[in-house]
Amino acid sequence: MRWAIVAALSAQGVVDDDGIQAELDRDPSSAGHRYAATARALRPSAAAKVEAWRLATEDDSVPNAMQEAVIVGFSHPTQGALLEPYVPRYFDVVPEVWRSTQQRARAERRDRLFPHVTSTITETTLDAADEFLDRSELRRHCAAW
Repeated sequence: MRWAIVAALSAQGVVDDDGIQAELDRDPSSAGHRYAATARALRPSAAAKVEAWRLATEDDSVPNAMQEAVIVGFSHPTQGALLEPYVPRYFDVVPEVWRSTQQRARAERRDRLFPHVTSTITETTLDAADEFLDRSELRRHCAAW
C-alpha cells in the first residue's frame, strides 16, 4: 500500500527521488527496488522520462523484471506532453527490442511502450504505426496490431 501511495504522489510530482529513496530504505527487498524503479519512471519530468526510456530500451544489463517495472512507470495519463517525443522513438526502437529479448518480454515491452496515453494518439501516431507496419518484418508477429 505504501508503494502505491509513493507511486501516485511521484506521478504528480509530490514525491521526489529523496522520498522514493526513503521508502526504498524502508523496503529494500527485490520488490521494493522494482516499486522504486516504477516510482522514479513516473516522475513528471523530462529527465525522468529520458532515464526510464534508456533503462527500458537501451541498457541490456537491466534485468527483465526491472525493465518491466520501469516501463510500467514510463507512461501516465497526465503526462502526455512528456511522452510525445517518444512516439517516433517507439517505432525506431521496437525492431531492436524485438530482436534482443525473449518472446514474452519483447511482447510486453512492445505493448507497454506503445504510445497509448490518449493525448499521444493522434493521426500522426496512427500514420507512423501504419508506416512502421508497412516496412517492418515484424508485421507477421504483430497480428494483434
